[in-house]
Amino acid sequence: MKPQEIKKQEGTYRPDRDKNKDVEFDKVDSMTAPSFLKGESKKAFQILVDELGLNGYGLLTTLDATAIILLADAYGEYLRVCKEIEEDGLVIEDYNNRKALVQKAHPLLGYKRQLFRDIVVLLKEFGCTPASRNKVEFVPINQQEDSDFDF
Repeated sequence: MKPQEIKKQEGTYRPDRDKNKDVEFDKVDSMTAPSFLKGESKKAFQILVDELGLNGYGLLTTLDATAIILLADAYGEYLRVCKEIEEDGLVIEDYNNRKALVQKAHPLLGYKRQLFRDIVVLLKEFGCTPASRNKVEFVPINQQEDSDFDF
């Protein structure tokens, strides 16, 4: 289900179908990264909050904090796994059950692929992929005009 603001920007919003039309969500004034986010995860969190909420499109509400945290955490983990694979190489040597030395794909490649899928799903939810962004015409906060009419 798409958020009400996105439907309004797409021109597909219908008040008669809006189950939550009387529910107001607070826009985010500030959002602080949780203490467990470190390094690249924390940077990703700040960039996402800035672009989607505070100085960008104004889409974030207080309910979006968990999804932003999950996205930033998955991105940080993805970068960590990429670094480890780069250090070890795509192929590693291991011993099979007959004690023979064999080469096989790095075991973290599957985990990396799953993290990538998870990240893309969350990016789509926030309209952060080219395809999902083209479906909605956003007007950044600093370009919006005040109007007496709210269409």
